[in-house]
Amino acid sequence: MNPEVEGEYLKHGRYFWPSWATWQVLTATVKRVTSARTSKGMIVAPYGYGKTSTLAFLWYECEQQKLLAVPPFYCATLLDMLKATYGWVKYRLESSEPALVADLNEVYSKYTAATVEEMAKHYAQDQGLAPVAAARMLNDMFEHGSLILELTPSNLLFFLDAAAGLAARAGFDGLVIFADEFQQYFSKGANLRRTVQEFREFVWGLDTRSTSLGVIFSVPTYAESVIQEQGKDILHRLKKDDLYYRLQDIYTVDFPEQLWSRYGQAFHLGPMAGQVMDAHTLRAIGQIAEREDLGEGPRTVIDSFKRSILQSGSWKTVSNLPT
Repeated sequence: MNPEVEGEYLKHGRYFWPSWATWQVLTATVKRVTSARTSKGMIVAPYGYGKTSTLAFLWYECEQQKLLAVPPFYCATLLDMLKATYGWVKYRLESSEPALVADLNEVYSKYTAATVEEMAKHYAQDQGLAPVAAARMLNDMFEHGSLILELTPSNLLFFLDAAAGLAARAGFDGLVIFADEFQQYFSKGANLRRTVQEFREFVWGLDTRSTSLGVIFSVPTYAESVIQEQGKDILHRLKKDDLYYRLQDIYTVDFPEQLWSRYGQAFHLGPMAGQVMDAHTLRAIGQIAEREDLGEGPRTVIDSFKRSILQSGSWKTVSNLPT
């Protein structure tokens, strides 16, 4: 981790204009985590709705409110969550409380070693090796990057508990993790039932804790359907903390008007705001926001934009749009 990486996240987080509902997600997350109520939630939307941008905004604001927040990262396995959390917490501790880095390294080694031990037992039985020899072989493979650990939900939870504890010792009010592109988790292997059960154990484990910890996932709508089909009870648990939001419900026909109002206030446009962008145009853009195919590319947006505005009667405002 380095300042350049953080700078990229900061650009996205600072200049995101949230809806009122997004502010609700932020407020609820901060309130729950700082009250030592372990929290879990999910951001759901089709492609093109800005799930990653929303997570980047939540990350930025959480850090402004003294939470140690792990910015959005590609999450295809539980191990991805452990590595991303370890890397970002270490980065933050190095600048705020470097004496705690050794403790974090010890915890990280403990749970990766525990994972190797569990794998070594099965590997020794399958290959007819002594457990010690199998463990040594797997450790060498892990150090050279040729071994993918099978992290258990319980070991990940223990690690996150410890990381949250270290964050508190460093003066932070809690730890929040933003796991992005989580649909990859459900497509990583052929055994979907096993994957769903693993996720169930992790979510239920979060539900039993009272730690200053929060985990927010993002998935497209089709992945939500997969979870619904295989584990409806998991979604019920995720919704329990009121941190479960569909961006389609947030970005309604009224959102462009609300956003333009925010721009007008921020840049002190006054009456000029209505002259630059009239109500018919904002309504037309809002009709596009309600579509489910925004992720299909700019041609879809442009064609929809032209058609909506022509139907609204504000044809003069689109005379220079590309054909």
